[in-house]
Amino acid sequence: MELNQRLKRWIKGLDERSVAILLAITAFLCYTSMYSFRKSFTASSFADESIWGIDYKVCMVII
Repeated sequence: MELNQRLKRWIKGLDERSVAILLAITAFLCYTSMYSFRKSFTASSFADESIWGIDYKVCMVII
């Protein structure tokens, strides 16, 4: 919990431009990491594969 409070105090001390840059970097890193997971599903072919009548690709995303 202490780390959470320290981060909140640090962010409160930043000006608007710095917060905007921090949020832009955070959004970019989030998208980049999600793309690495998504790419593995689109690179492979899961044609005619299913689990309990549900498409295999859908099951992998849910799990």
